[in-house]
Amino acid sequence: MKSLLFCSIFLIALLCILYGTNSSRHKSRLSPVAAATIRNGMTTKMEVRALLGTPNEMLTQVPIRQPAGAPPLEAKYTASEIWEYGRNASGKADARAMASSYFVIVFFDERGVVLDCETEAR
Repeated sequence: MKSLLFCSIFLIALLCILYGTNSSRHKSRLSPVAAATIRNGMTTKMEVRALLGTPNEMLTQVPIRQPAGAPPLEAKYTASEIWEYGRNASGKADARAMASSYFVIVFFDERGVVLDCETEAR
């Protein structure tokens, strides 16, 4: 009976340690320093995921083609995929972002290369 109790306590402690390690590692990834290394036209999806982790929201859309001779469209219109960090689907800050008060939105072209990266600190 004592060994079962000991195993249960050990398992709970181990899960708490693993959960705490994982969440703190993700918090430290979402930072101005990490976002500053993202380069438009150069950084890929794989590199962004390595820098910032898994996004809170991943949106895909049909990009609008740039009309000839027109002023350049914003990346939010020409992107085929948009990744958001620090906000949930309702646009409210999630718990991870509340701690850091930092938000990042990354726009990707059809090749998976960054078109633009917007950051916001609160």
